Amino acid sequence: MARKDPAQPKPERKTRSQAKASGLVLSGVPRVNLLPASEVERRAAGQLVRRWAAGLAVTAVVVGGMVAGASLFLADADRNLAAEQNRTLDLNAELGELSPVSRAIAERASLNELRSDAMGNDLEWRSLFAEVDKALPGGVQLAGVNLITGANPVPEVEPTAGIGLIGVLTFSSDDPADQYRTVAALRKLDVVIAAEAGKLAAAESGFTFGVEVVVDQTHYSGTFQSPEGAK
Repeated sequence: MARKDPAQPKPERKTRSQAKASGLVLSGVPRVNLLPASEVERRAAGQLVRRWAAGLAVTAVVVGGMVAGASLFLADADRNLAAEQNRTLDLNAELGELSPVSRAIAERASLNELRSDAMGNDLEWRSLFAEVDKALPGGVQLAGVNLITGANPVPEVEPTAGIGLIGVLTFSSDDPADQYRTVAALRKLDVVIAAEAGKLAAAESGFTFGVEVVVDQTHYSGTFQSPEGAK
């Protein structure tokens, strides 16, 4: 038996990775696909059909859920609509019961408007005559009134600019010169727009004379122009 020389190098062992790299198969069972091509295609088609069936089933479930949700929402909306319609019917019935009140309120408003148009030029006579009497010269007295009221006040027009009265005031006095003094006194009043001397006549006890006056709307009462006064 020949002895190995210790100095002789040992043969190198190949690792598994090196064996694979070199194309050698060290272990494992060789596998060969012996199925015909038609069978492979049939199996692939079956797998594809199963995938499509699963996808369609999931889609059907999702669509069914959406339809069910929409049906529930629609049913809830129908219930709410029915409730609102019933409420509307109840309100209409209540309004029908209150229709006499509504008619009465409308008629009252119409009557108040008519009264406001007819009596909008209501005048505070006492305050006017008190102001005139206070301005008269001594010995002159108011003996007669022949006046007509002016138009209704206009909201955009100041009372001092609107005509409230026009006509003749008749006075009595022992002195005929009091006519001119009375005219001058009336012209100084803020409420008098114009004052002119009228007819002078002798009476059983002294003289009577007239003064043609135009008075503004300061002494309009405004009673029938306000909601409170129209009650």
